[in-house]
Amino acid sequence: MNRNWLSTIMVFCCLILSIPIETSAMDRTKRVILVLANHLSLEDIRQIEGLPDANWLNKGTIGAMNLRTAGKINGVNNAITIGSGVRAIGPNNAVESYMTSDELHATSAKDWYRQLTGHEVTQEGIVVPGIQSILESNRSSGYTMSAGLLGETLRQHGLQAAAYGNSDVGEKKIRFAPLIAMDQRGLLNGGDISLNTNREAPDRVYGVVTDYDYLLKKIEEDKQSSLLTVELGDLYRLSSAKEMMDAQQFQTTKLMALTELNRFMKTLVEQQTESQMILLLAPMVSPDAEQSRSMMAPFVQMNPNQEQGILSSSTTRQPNIVTNVDIAPTILSWLELPVPQQMMGRPITTIAGQADFWKDWTSIKHIYATRSDVLTGYVTFQIVILILATAFWYFSKPNHVFYRTGNALIRFLLLLITLSPFLFLILPLFPFLFSVRWTVLFLLTLGMGLAAAVIRLSFPWIFLIVSVVNWLPILIDGLLFDSMLMKRSYLGYDSVIGARFYGIGNEYMGVVIGSSILSLAMLLELTKWREKWVKQISVFVFGLYLLFFALPRWGTNAGGAITAMTAYSASFFRLFDVRLNRRYFFWGVCAVVISIGVMFMANVVGDDQTQSHIGRAMTKLMQGDLLEIKNIIQRKLEMNWKLIGVSAWSKVFITSILLLGFICYRPFGMIHIFAQQRPYVIRGFFGIAIGAVTALLVNDSGIVAAATTIIYMIAPMLFLGLQEGFKPHDDRLTND
Repeated sequence: MNRNWLSTIMVFCCLILSIPIETSAMDRTKRVILVLANHLSLEDIRQIEGLPDANWLNKGTIGAMNLRTAGKINGVNNAITIGSGVRAIGPNNAVESYMTSDELHATSAKDWYRQLTGHEVTQEGIVVPGIQSILESNRSSGYTMSAGLLGETLRQHGLQAAAYGNSDVGEKKIRFAPLIAMDQRGLLNGGDISLNTNREAPDRVYGVVTDYDYLLKKIEEDKQSSLLTVELGDLYRLSSAKEMMDAQQFQTTKLMALTELNRFMKTLVEQQTESQMILLLAPMVSPDAEQSRSMMAPFVQMNPNQEQGILSSSTTRQPNIVTNVDIAPTILSWLELPVPQQMMGRPITTIAGQADFWKDWTSIKHIYATRSDVLTGYVTFQIVILILATAFWYFSKPNHVFYRTGNALIRFLLLLITLSPFLFLILPLFPFLFSVRWTVLFLLTLGMGLAAAVIRLSFPWIFLIVSVVNWLPILIDGLLFDSMLMKRSYLGYDSVIGARFYGIGNEYMGVVIGSSILSLAMLLELTKWREKWVKQISVFVFGLYLLFFALPRWGTNAGGAITAMTAYSASFFRLFDVRLNRRYFFWGVCAVVISIGVMFMANVVGDDQTQSHIGRAMTKLMQGDLLEIKNIIQRKLEMNWKLIGVSAWSKVFITSILLLGFICYRPFGMIHIFAQQRPYVIRGFFGIAIGAVTALLVNDSGIVAAATTIIYMIAPMLFLGLQEGFKPHDDRLTND
């Protein structure tokens, strides 16, 4: 009897253990509804806000999404980038996705897929036949990416993804949603991207319009999918036909499309449950937005019972600014799934607070739209003044009636060049300057006022003030205000381009290196009898800036830290005439090792979600991910080489080098005289030159940093030469 009871209990336990148990770490009732409205712009969202029944926007938070990919900015590349969490590219035919039962090429879509990939499709769903082309396109993209990583992560955890809707243009199949939701085989288990998702509409382009009621019904019926990507194709179809349309008819039809999108989102949000997150975004902005330089896409996040707040992502560290690579981690985080390490982005969250998004976006858009004109003018102005100053110095005649006036004017303009980085930094404090003409006029007026205030001082005092005015505000802005001014400066980084979102960019990194060394040299010229006191100041300032460049919460610029370490060390030894004996060599090596160790430890501390881009790169190095490190180095080298060829800053650097070579030998002996009269100035120039060369070699946009560094050598040297009035065959050069 006891044996029978024991046997029964054992069988019962085996049955219990054999039942699958849902892990408490994963809530399988959670869902993400990702609405794709291709060619929707931020200006369109602003227009929707003015439509009736647009209060659904009050239940979400609006942000601007960076659209940078591994190649051109277009819908295909962005859809693949969103689906992989890594910047990616893809062929144009990648959007040709099909239901498995579709007929094409005299066969079924699933057979066509099998013929191309060799994989058998065992169930109904959606296939992306171009998956192999996508993989091949990204082999040489410079990024370690896995196409379909979002869908693959869902599949590996037993969750499903589905795609609904299309952007078909006539007979041409345009389907972006499957590129986001597919797994690494190019497959989706559920969804409907067929013609059923559209309905006939004779008054619309191509005679069709998205069937919003059908999509809402399918969303309601789909209880299996944890990710539903819903594609609304009306704006895309409309944009594709714009060149053939009457302008008024285009605007009328566009308003109809926005109105229908507004109603769809209103209904979707009203039906939102506690377990659903709704995201609205565009994989590409419209051609009109692109033409007006509005090159960030709208992103709206709606969590259940969410109050409006501020979007936050550790990828950008800027309020309400996110990136396309943040979307996949955000979805996985909501579904309580681990984010693969291959993904570049970080989850987007909403934090409490208020931020005037539209005011901020207007500033970002204005800077991006006018940056090229303003900086091209500034760079051209620099080159012209440098050449003009060299020519005047060499060819002018001191006895000429206009010599004194011309000399003073050129020295005045040289001061304006060295003051310009400071002027660009404080420009965001004057938000009313929304035209290039007024911006340039303001910069010239303020710059000339500052130059006029200091030009009557002695040479060391002039450039001590000018140099400190350049590096000290940058330090204060970075330490106390989270680089608030730099983020919206023409010489700062650009959220639209997306090369850098936080820390200190290479333009201002070069300014800091050059101006801080110059200020120390000028201070020594003024206080030669207090060298010990100045040495202590230099150690403090140089050490503080070295930490500023290295630490992830401040400058976050590894190339800047290396440049500072090299330039500051060379300057310190040269300015204080330190003999490099064994003791100094030992402590110098210790300082370098400690500095590198501090930078390394500071950047790798913290989890993967909070680390800076430097920290993540260091972590990959520690994990032995040499392929990713190789890709990073390759991208940086390619970027530097590209900028050397096309950037206006390369012209500044090359011009400066050529002019330096010229004035160092003509008139002959001048540098020797300067070294005797202004020894600390010439020693400081040596440190600046070392900094410029190092910046060029160790930064991904090194030519930019090199150009902004060396200006603090060439401009003061020309100023000093004009002030002293040295000429060829000058007796002062031959009687020494």
